[in-house]
Amino acid sequence: MIARKCDICGKFFEPYLVSNTISGKRDSYYQIKVTENNFIGRDARTRHEYDVCMECKKKFINWVKDEKRKAKNK
Repeated sequence: MIARKCDICGKFFEPYLVSNTISGKRDSYYQIKVTENNFIGRDARTRHEYDVCMECKKKFINWVKDEKRKAKNK
C-alpha cells in the first residue's frame, strides 16, 4: 500500500480502506480541493489539493458543520 502524507498535520497515513463509491475497491482517502474561479472567464482557475489523514478530515468536517451552524444562528 502507498503511504500518503497529510498536508495539514504532516503525519504519514495509508489510505483509509473505506469503500470507494466509483470502483468499489477499499483504497480511498480524503483530499480537500480548493478552487478559485474567475468571474469573467471560467478558464482562469487556480486549484489546490490537500491530502488529509482521517483525524484531520474529521476535524475539518466538524469545523464546517460548526461554521454552518454559527451562520444559521446569526
